[in-house]
Amino acid sequence: MAMASNTSSPKRKPLTLQQRVEVLRVHDQTKKSTRKLAEQFNCGKTQIDGILKRKREIMEEFENNAPLDRKRARTTGNEELNMLLWEWFKDATARKLPVSGPMLQVKALEFAKELGRDDFKASNGWLGAFRKRHNIKFGTMSGEKGDVSEEVTESWKERLPQICEGYDARDIFNMDESGLYYRASTDKTLYAKGDDCSGGKRSKDRVTIAYCANLLGEKEKPIVIGKSKNPRCFKNVDKDNLPVHYYNSRTAWMTGFIFEDWVCKFDRKLGRAKRKAILFLDNATCHPDLRLKNLKLVFFPPNTTSVLQPLDQGVIQTNKLKYRRRQLSHVLAKMDEDKTLQGPEILKSTNVLQAIYWISYAWNDVDPSTIVKCFNKAGFTVTEPQPPQTGEMAEEDTTPVRVETLCMELFGCELSELVEIDRELATCNNESRMVGTAAELLSNLRPSTDEAETSDEEDEAATVEQPAKQVSLREAGSCVETLKDMCLGSNYGEMLDLIMMFEAKLAVKCAESQQLARQSTIHEFFGKK
Repeated sequence: MAMASNTSSPKRKPLTLQQRVEVLRVHDQTKKSTRKLAEQFNCGKTQIDGILKRKREIMEEFENNAPLDRKRARTTGNEELNMLLWEWFKDATARKLPVSGPMLQVKALEFAKELGRDDFKASNGWLGAFRKRHNIKFGTMSGEKGDVSEEVTESWKERLPQICEGYDARDIFNMDESGLYYRASTDKTLYAKGDDCSGGKRSKDRVTIAYCANLLGEKEKPIVIGKSKNPRCFKNVDKDNLPVHYYNSRTAWMTGFIFEDWVCKFDRKLGRAKRKAILFLDNATCHPDLRLKNLKLVFFPPNTTSVLQPLDQGVIQTNKLKYRRRQLSHVLAKMDEDKTLQGPEILKSTNVLQAIYWISYAWNDVDPSTIVKCFNKAGFTVTEPQPPQTGEMAEEDTTPVRVETLCMELFGCELSELVEIDRELATCNNESRMVGTAAELLSNLRPSTDEAETSDEEDEAATVEQPAKQVSLREAGSCVETLKDMCLGSNYGEMLDLIMMFEAKLAVKCAESQQLARQSTIHEFFGKK
C-alpha cells in the first residue's frame, strides 16, 4: 500500500460508534475478511480486528446511548492529537505491549510537543474522556487473560514440577502486591484512574498490600506500604507490634529497597527454622533478582501473571471482599451509635491504623482451602494433606442485606463490584524507562525520610489521623469483663472462648508487669546509700 502524503492525503480517523456498529453488522451478514472490511470502511486492519474483538462492549455502548464520537470531536480541540494517540494505542495493543494510564498521558504529551501544542496538559480529565470515547477499559490494556500466550503458559506448567522438585509443599510460596483505596470515600472512586497515584489527595488515600502464602494455604504476615513514615495515628504505637509489616515510600508503591528488606528478613526466618524454600514472583521492576541463602526466587514469564500467579486467581479478590465487608459493617455500627453521622463522613475518617486492622483481619479470615484451590488453578499441585483450619473467626459466606444496601447508597454499586475499584491500581513503577530523570527515579525508589513532607501530609488529614490511645493493662481487664458479660447474655459461645483465651494471655502480661515492678523496687532499696 502506498505511503500517505503529508500534504495532500487526509489523515485517517478512527471510526465513530455508529460506523463500528455497522462494521459488526456487515461482518455478521457477509463474513467478510478483515482486509475487505478495512477497504470498505477506509481504515486499518488493526482497527477492524479491535472492533471484532470488542463486539460485546461496542454493542453495550451503542444500546446505552454512549457519548457520540463526532459530537465530542467537534468540542475537544484535540482532534489531531487524539487521532494520533488512538492509532498508537491500537498499534501497541496489537503487538501485546502493556499500556497504562500514565503511558497514554506521556505519549500524548510527546505528540502535543511535536504538534506545537504547548497548552495541552494531558490531565486526568482528558485521559478519562479519551478512554471513554474509545471504550478503553483497564481490563483490556495490559496483562489480561486474552493477551496471554497459551503456548507460553502450557510450557511453563509442564516445567513447573521440575522447578519445584526437592521442595516440600509448605516451602513453595507465592507473593503478589495489590493496591487498595482504604477509605474509598466517594462514588468517584469507582472511576478513578488507578495508575495515576504519584501525587495529589487520592494518592494519600491508598496503600499497597503485599500478600505471601504457600502451597498448603499457610499465610505470612502481609506487607502494607503507605506514604507517611509516621502517620499521626501511629503515635503511641510500636510499629514492630502491628499485625502487618509496615513500610513507606513517596508513592505508597512497592520498591526494590522495600522488597529487598522484606525478602532478606524472610530468608533469615527460614534459616532459623532450617528450611529451604522457593518464592514465585512476577517480573516487576520492584522485584530484584537476589541470591539468598535459604530462599530461591523464581519469576513468572512476562505478561502471564493473570493466569499463572496463584494469588491472582481469586485470593486477593477474596481478601478485598472481606475488607470491604468489614469496612461497611464498621460504618453501620457507627451510624447505629450516632444517628447524626453520615456514611461518607465515617468513611473519610478511616485512618491507616484502622485499615491495617481490617487488612489483617481479612487476610487471617481467608480460608486456606481457597489459597490451595488458587494454586491448583495456576498449575501447582498439592501432594501433602491440607492442615486443619484452626481457631479463626470466619465471616458469613453471604453478605448481610444492610451491608449490601449501604454499599449501594454510598457507591452506587454492589459489594462485589466495589472490590474491582482498585484492581488496576499501580503497585510499583514499571515505566521507569519511559519517564523521569535518574534522580527522580531514585527519589521514588528510596523510602521517604523527609519528616517535613510527612508532617505536611498529616496536617492535611489532621481530622482523620488521630493518635492511638494508650490503654493500661487494668483498663484492658475491665473491658474484658464487659465483653464476657455481653457474650454470656447474648449466647455468643464461640466469641466467649476467644475472649477467655485473650484474658489468659492478659493475666500473664499483668503478672510479668507486677514482677518487673517488684524487682525495680528491690533494686532501688538496695541501691540507696
